[in-house]
Amino acid sequence: MSVQTTFTTLTNAGGVPAYVTASITPAGWPVGSSVALRYRLPSGVVAPVVPGVRFGPIENAQSVLLYVDVDTLNMVAASSPYLASISLQYFRSASGGTVIDSDTVDLICVISQRMPVISLTGTLDFSTTVGATLPQTKTMIVKNVGDALSTLNWGRVISTDAGISGKISTSMASGALAFNAQDSVVVSFDPTGVAAATYAGSITVNDTVISGVAPVVLPISVLVSPKYTGGVKIVADNGIGNRTMSYNAGGGGPNYDKWSYVWAPLAGKIFLYRYYDGHYTAHMSNSIGVNGPDVAVTATVNSSGYPSGGPVLVSQGGTTITFTFGPSVW
Repeated sequence: MSVQTTFTTLTNAGGVPAYVTASITPAGWPVGSSVALRYRLPSGVVAPVVPGVRFGPIENAQSVLLYVDVDTLNMVAASSPYLASISLQYFRSASGGTVIDSDTVDLICVISQRMPVISLTGTLDFSTTVGATLPQTKTMIVKNVGDALSTLNWGRVISTDAGISGKISTSMASGALAFNAQDSVVVSFDPTGVAAATYAGSITVNDTVISGVAPVVLPISVLVSPKYTGGVKIVADNGIGNRTMSYNAGGGGPNYDKWSYVWAPLAGKIFLYRYYDGHYTAHMSNSIGVNGPDVAVTATVNSSGYPSGGPVLVSQGGTTITFTFGPSVW
């Protein structure tokens, strides 16, 4: 809870002792918010105001302080100000008698917006090959790390090079976050029809309600490599030596291309896979097509998309072969 206190001063200018009743009526306050009254007599006595019960006496020319304790729980800046009305009635005796005067005091409770602070994290690096159609996704986290009572109303703006215009999208375009809350936003890149090149862009997140909140920018990088479909030179041990892996036209899956080489004496195969998200794997199979384990391959491509990397160790059924691949291996 967040309790704030203000007060008003009641001064008896009527020449005779006075007694007072007080009540307060909030108008449209949210559930959980409340207001209470206390008084302090000239004698120093401080007590809560009881509805309908008179407090006093207040002698001529004396003053009493009427405290207003406001619990601002669930009050928000968007609905500010909050209003209430304090009704006062004055009597000449502690009980009985008629009202000799009355007042109404307006209470205005202004809630200032607490400033959010935007935290934006994630790595938006995409890598693919010309001809790919399988969308790639990354995740960015939008978080409010500002004031404990703040709300971040965020929105995002995507900016990119012309070659990937419209190819970057997000699962959410906006959101509202309390302090320490976060949204996990999926960022997608659609490579369909994108030409080979290196592209850049950014996602900017700002507050759409409050001015003065510093926006945060997360960079985007996209590498689209040429689609190389020629043979790949390899140098392999186990008696294989210098050979060329053939591109398997039509043999690629929905998200990869592959090359293979048939090796003697068991007519097994070495496979190299290039996935459209930029990573490579390799494995070896035997003469009846039983595959050994997939091995992760570190590889790069040159300006024509030709892959190179290694050494790569593949195995199957007790046979192991190590090979290196690239345009200048032999």
